Formats: sequence, C-alpha cells, structure tokens
Amino acid sequence: MLPNFKKSGLLPVGTHLATWNELEKCFANNQHRTILLAGLKKALKLLYKFGCTEIYVGGSFVTFKPEPGDIDVCYDNTHMDWNNFLKQHPEFKSTKYGTKLQKKKFGCEFYAINAFEDNMVQFFQFDEEGNAKGIVKIVLTEIL
Repeated sequence: MLPNFKKSGLLPVGTHLATWNELEKCFANNQHRTILLAGLKKALKLLYKFGCTEIYVGGSFVTFKPEPGDIDVCYDNTHMDWNNFLKQHPEFKSTKYGTKLQKKKFGCEFYAINAFEDNMVQFFQFDEEGNAKGIVKIVLTEIL
C-alpha cells in the first residue's frame, strides 16, 4: 500500500511497492490522469510480452500535480528479448528526454534501467535540485 504524501505533495523517500489497482486508486483522480494511466497500461502490455517484469513510476505523476505532462517510467529490460522488442517497437529506442513519439503513443516517457551510466531507478529518486523523493514500483504480472 502506498504511504501518505508529505505536505510538499511528494511521496516519502524510497521505493514504494504498489499493485496496479493501488496506483489507479491513488493517482487516477481526474480524467487527465486516467487517460495517462490507460496509455501506460497499453505500453506495459507490450513490455511484459517481451519479458519485462517490473517498472518504476516517478516524476510529477506521483505527486499532487493535477495535470502532469506525462508519466515517467523506468523499466527493467534485463530479461527482455531486447533486439526483437526494439525491431517491433522502435519508439523505445530513444533515450532522450521528452521523447515525442512515446508521449504521443502512450502519454509516457520510458527509460530502460541501464539506459545511462547511472542506474535510472536511483536517478528517478531525486528531483532537479537533488532532493530525495519517493517513487512507485509495480510488478507487471499483477496487472496483466
């Protein structure tokens, strides 16, 4: 179960395990957020099909912000059929911030755990000023 938010509108520091239903219950509190989650679910079905078993959700979506621009997702690609996945879904090749094709198709930005030198799960746990914040971990078998 997800913890209560801090006064700042952020989750407490750390990685918080949640089910898909808990994520929806906590964050699908308006039409905009519900649409974003529908896009995320669509993408997760693709990722799961190719061997991804867990994701981490961060950014403004896991805050009180009423209309976040997207959902930031870090996915575990270590057991994926990576080359075949990228052939069929080239929109996941890009690791640049603001990936337009991903956002257009899913309303999300996706980063593989090993996309950069630093572990993306750790990167997601800090804001732009370097302050620690919480993120949400979802095990994909729970939603598919």
